[in-house]
Amino acid sequence: MRRFCFLTNVGDEVEAGPDHPIRVEMDAVTGEPRPYVHVRAGLEALIARPVFYELAEMAVPRPSAAGTVMAVTSNGAWFTVGPPAGAPGADAV
Repeated sequence: MRRFCFLTNVGDEVEAGPDHPIRVEMDAVTGEPRPYVHVRAGLEALIARPVFYELAEMAVPRPSAAGTVMAVTSNGAWFTVGPPAGAPGADAV
């Protein structure tokens, strides 16, 4: 089973999964992704751009209620990291 582990700049170690989800917001002005991982008690850490691009490279197409998305899995949970290539907004990822 694949597991993505993150180390914050204050030393917290987080393993993405059901208890520590990854989420990606799209900046309304620039259209660029802003990826986060949940650390604890409502605290999220921004995922560094190079790390996010590594995640995006490992993403696979996956069906969702909104259509096909690009997603990664960690600890058995799936996380959307962006739209598929060619879709609106895909240039930002």
